[in-house]
Amino acid sequence: MYKISATERNNEKSADFETRSLFHLLNYHADSSEIHFFVVDFFNDVSGVDRYSNRIWDIQSKGKFVTATLLGNCLITLFKNYVSDFSSNFVSYILYVESISSRILIDKTILNFGIENVKSKEIKKVKQGLLDEAQSRTYIKEYGLSQEVLENKINEFLEIVTFVIDSKSKSELIKDAITVDSSIYPSDSYLNNIFKQIRDIQASKKLTSTEGEILVSVYDFLKYSKYINAGQIILLITSRLINMDLTNDNKVPLSFVPYVRLKDEKEAKDFLEECRNDIYRMIFDKNNVSNYWMFFENVWKTVKDNLTCDIDALFNKLNMKVYNLVPLDINSIKFFIALVKDGMRK
Repeated sequence: MYKISATERNNEKSADFETRSLFHLLNYHADSSEIHFFVVDFFNDVSGVDRYSNRIWDIQSKGKFVTATLLGNCLITLFKNYVSDFSSNFVSYILYVESISSRILIDKTILNFGIENVKSKEIKKVKQGLLDEAQSRTYIKEYGLSQEVLENKINEFLEIVTFVIDSKSKSELIKDAITVDSSIYPSDSYLNNIFKQIRDIQASKKLTSTEGEILVSVYDFLKYSKYINAGQIILLITSRLINMDLTNDNKVPLSFVPYVRLKDEKEAKDFLEECRNDIYRMIFDKNNVSNYWMFFENVWKTVKDNLTCDIDALFNKLNMKVYNLVPLDINSIKFFIALVKDGMRK
């Protein structure tokens, strides 16, 4: 069993750093393609979970400058999960911080490293900082670890934890999530606003209190709706880039009206629903993200360069090799073109 503890409410800077840590898992972690859920304020600030809820990538964020002792203090919730009954499910432990005192590091230029990059005399302070914190926390005391076992666990844990120093602007985090030609990017202030929207969605998940809840299995987190799908993030970013709300099921792009005009009400509803569902499946397919962004870029550039063309003409100008990489039929592709075209008109 797993008891939820140490959940918290944050100020704006802390909330920013929790979203930065989410983007670290989404954009840069070696296993990012395997992470399906981003679970908020549950196992930790953010935890990535795979599609079947077998593996957890744990990340704790601290928007502050840390010394060796404070570095140890900051590891406490990661360590809690290391000694928990779910420990076999955790495959990665990451501390994401604003900055670390250069005095404690061997190579000051590395932004992603293990304990081997911390000077030997400073490692002792890190250990003591974590030990002091562990001995003061009720949720660690509940495991009934002896002093010797606790110290051994800390030594083992420090060998596998990863430290990441924040180095990206908000706009860079959004750009690195979408991988399209730089000509498509809106202004940095617009990208910063997208970051803020994702941060606010993430922060809203913390409003549901789960402190003290008992989980029997990892997938029990699904009961509480305190998570975001990777596809939801891509969907939101896409909606903002094309200036159209892809989640608005009642709206038909004006450019697409000719394709439904001759259908009766039920036929039109089913037809539009199929187009939208095809697009959702494409966006939510983590294994096809790079192909999706290639397709998006091709559609966006084609529409931008040919704004006076109708949907059929735009479709004929697309790169067939690119749209064959995504799971859309001709109707869904034309619907997507219409979304982009109408968004550019706004």
